[in-house]
Amino acid sequence: MLSLLVVPLLAAPPKSPTEFFALTKIHEIHLRFTAEQWAAMEPKGGGGFGFGPPGGFGAGPLLAPIFLKDGDKDFDGELSKAEFTALGERWFTAWDSTKKGALDNETLEKAVSATLKPPPMSLLGQEGKRNGVAGMLGMDFAYVPANLDLDGQIFPEIAVRYKGNGTFLSSMGSVKRPLKLDLNKFGKTQSLAGMTTLNLHNSVADPSWMNDALAHRLFRDAGVPSPRTGYARVSLTVPGKFENQYVGLYETVEEVGDRFLKERFGSDAGALFKPSTPEMFGYRGEDWKRYNQRYDPKNKPTELQKKRLISLCKLVTLGTDTEFNAQIGRFIDLETFSRYMAVLVSLSELDGILGPGQNIYLYLNPKNNKFNFIPWDFDQSFGQFGVRGTQQERNELSINKPWQGENKFLERIFALPEFKKLYRARLLEFNKKLFTPAHLSAQIDALAPALRPAIAAESAEALKRFELSVAGKPVPASGPFAFAPILPIKVFMPARSSSLRAQLSGESQGKKLSEFIGFGPGGGLGRIVGPGLFTALDQSADGTLTRTETNARFAAWFALWSGGGATLTEDALRAGLDKAIKMPPPPDFGPPGGFGPPGDGGQ
Repeated sequence: MLSLLVVPLLAAPPKSPTEFFALTKIHEIHLRFTAEQWAAMEPKGGGGFGFGPPGGFGAGPLLAPIFLKDGDKDFDGELSKAEFTALGERWFTAWDSTKKGALDNETLEKAVSATLKPPPMSLLGQEGKRNGVAGMLGMDFAYVPANLDLDGQIFPEIAVRYKGNGTFLSSMGSVKRPLKLDLNKFGKTQSLAGMTTLNLHNSVADPSWMNDALAHRLFRDAGVPSPRTGYARVSLTVPGKFENQYVGLYETVEEVGDRFLKERFGSDAGALFKPSTPEMFGYRGEDWKRYNQRYDPKNKPTELQKKRLISLCKLVTLGTDTEFNAQIGRFIDLETFSRYMAVLVSLSELDGILGPGQNIYLYLNPKNNKFNFIPWDFDQSFGQFGVRGTQQERNELSINKPWQGENKFLERIFALPEFKKLYRARLLEFNKKLFTPAHLSAQIDALAPALRPAIAAESAEALKRFELSVAGKPVPASGPFAFAPILPIKVFMPARSSSLRAQLSGESQGKKLSEFIGFGPGGGLGRIVGPGLFTALDQSADGTLTRTETNARFAAWFALWSGGGATLTEDALRAGLDKAIKMPPPPDFGPPGGFGPPGDGGQ
């Protein structure tokens, strides 16, 4: 008698990204590392916690870009003696609002918060380093080899690295960190449903696991090219550490790269950038070196493409109103930008262009030589970005002035009649079709059953927070960047939809955002750098700062930091400020190893 060996049939591999990113299909991902590979993936730099060089968190990364932004009047990327000393004179005048001629420590702290922009969380790293807060604080992520098993399909020797900024910092004490997978970086020729790169987002700030998925879907439904998303259960094997250890449920997010550009725009020959700058399209002279870090090219732009971006920056910063109004439509695809902004503002998404100027891809479409905005990273969308404005401000965010602080690009384009007409029409259309509470609640209720088992397997605490979120109940704050309970989509959308209708009909003006709050409630940039700056400027150490002392200290700093030269570079500014200004301890991300929400291993 013959015995038959029954071998379970594996599911057929997905044939396309659309098939792979089916929202209710939960993939199984198993990553295998050697112990050496696992150890090598730990971030380099950052003095242990990622806060600058060993021994502390320096003032240079926070203040040097502000000095240059406010002082560099000839756009050459450096500060002359006249430019630098003029800063001291100008800033003291701004700080001394009561015209008393003297400041105490508390007055300076408040004045710095009110006058020095941008806020610390949006500042850039140094040339050649990662952008964002983790990069600014000294962290760098390296790819290491690993083997991938995805739904039974084996991919040997792929490349894996950590990714993210706030999401990474918030999960430093957890195994569940955000990941990027590159199937071919180490010389292989392999693909998954036609894709070679995949992003795994850990949803550390989103107890519903749905913000990214639903936000990107809204953009796509609104006609904006946007990444597709899905889900995967992720497990790890590391000899001596983990044996097929379940880590948790991740969101899978489509990579914005050549394949994405070909599919969405018909060509990948254009320049792709990932900006990280609070001064979007700010002119910095004609030297590309002064733009490269801020716009972070993801492919190799040609000289003409670089000049195209610089020309746009020059128009935004220096063009007259007549020039701007006549020419901006030649640089920006106003129709798709109006759709992008209508969705973004409806979501009250304040961790992107409306705030620090990040979480965006910018594509120069070679077919019309115009820039298109591609959405990215919406884990704190639907009014959930907790450090900007009050909840009421996010619910009723102004449709006419939705950005925080100064933003010359948005100020000018929102004043453009052609854009305003397109933008308001899209707001009206989407609020009737896409942003109705019933429409979004139905999507949440349909998706929740597919996610629930994977979340329950992660931890009881994760499941508890998930159930509160999908039921439309406030979720307790958790993590170093959360300062108030999270109001879920089912609570946010009725208030936001009502506000949009009232503003579009003229019954309400909405609410403008209050000033940035810094790393936590209260204070601002002055709370972080004010005490050290006051001590450094108060030469007499008598607790009173005068204009004469400020001017003298700025003159002395220039002579010292320039080494007797004619100008100060940004590197020299960083180094000088680090030495001159004593900083407070870094924000608390928990015990050595990192921070994770209670009971869920950093989920």
